[in-house]
Amino acid sequence: ANLTLRIGLMESSFGLGTDYSLLDKKLRFSLDAFDFNEDSSSNKPHLKFTARYNFHKNLFVHAGFDNFLNDDLRTAFIGGGIWFTDEDLKYLLGRVSLPSF
Repeated sequence: ANLTLRIGLMESSFGLGTDYSLLDKKLRFSLDAFDFNEDSSSNKPHLKFTARYNFHKNLFVHAGFDNFLNDDLRTAFIGGGIWFTDEDLKYLLGRVSLPSF
């Protein structure tokens, strides 16, 4: 399925989220809503929109817009990373030879 719905704890508060995947799950858009507490620094919920693109099974770029309903707290971000699965680590560590003493 290309659409995923989430509910639970997000950044230590109750939240809802959705993910939508395209291009054989290489591109994913996400929207999260949480921190609905009226006692917080703003009376508006915390919304976060992100996009993630996997260039390779182990390399990705991630960008988004955080807390965009709150003028004083809104932030844009971009980053990237390397993703390893257990199988990747097993392969890499199996290739490492340690010196014998």
